Amino acid sequence: KKAPPKLTLGSIQPVADEKTLEALIAHRYEVMAGFARELRRAGQVELEALKARKADISVLKAANRWLHRDDDKVPAAAKPQIAQARAEHPVLDKMVTMREELRQMWLSTSASREQ
Repeated sequence: KKAPPKLTLGSIQPVADEKTLEALIAHRYEVMAGFARELRRAGQVELEALKARKADISVLKAANRWLHRDDDKVPAAAKPQIAQARAEHPVLDKMVTMREELRQMWLSTSASREQ
């Protein structure tokens, strides 16, 4: 019986080597699920910070539901709220940008091994 390889996390490297990229591609679903979890957790931290300052949380609360989803899966009504939340919270914006870069890397199936 063949079992899928387990994801093991190692030390952080400043530059990804070929083995690291292969591992990312092989475990992309697990990586994206973890990324979505961390994105939701970061959204909750931002919400708690806004509540502590007694600021308006409605935009972030609405956007938090869709931030971890692909852009084509987000309804058009939620996109302005997401854009506003990303503009107001640079941490969330950076995480969403990184997630999109990972997604683009996996979508480019025609890329050569060196790319």
